[in-house]
Amino acid sequence: MFRIIGKIKKIEGELSDKNIKDANLHFELTGNKVLLLADEDITVKKGDIKEIKVEKIALEPRSVIVKSAYKLNKYGSVISVGEEIPVPFESQRDIDRVIFLATIDGEIKKGDLVGGLVLLKAEQE
Repeated sequence: MFRIIGKIKKIEGELSDKNIKDANLHFELTGNKVLLLADEDITVKKGDIKEIKVEKIALEPRSVIVKSAYKLNKYGSVISVGEEIPVPFESQRDIDRVIFLATIDGEIKKGDLVGGLVLLKAEQE
């Protein structure tokens, strides 16, 4: 588990004719980082958009997925994740495949890292 914590301490200026001399803003987000590992061997060519099976990841109901923008595979990037049959947000879901955009030709082997996610838990009020 990790934390993404950002803080803005002082904001000075005008807002709707009000002078804000000292405002504090605190933002905190906690989630679990998950690695997407290929569950098959596949050949990719530059420009290909391919579905790749990945090792299954169980999602709790109301899990919010944030895809890592950092490229984790030398052959391309994951652009989407999912499972064979889409399931509602409020239900138990799994990730067992990704959509992968190849930026160079190459071979992805079973067990290779293809991408990463951060899983967040949404609470219903």
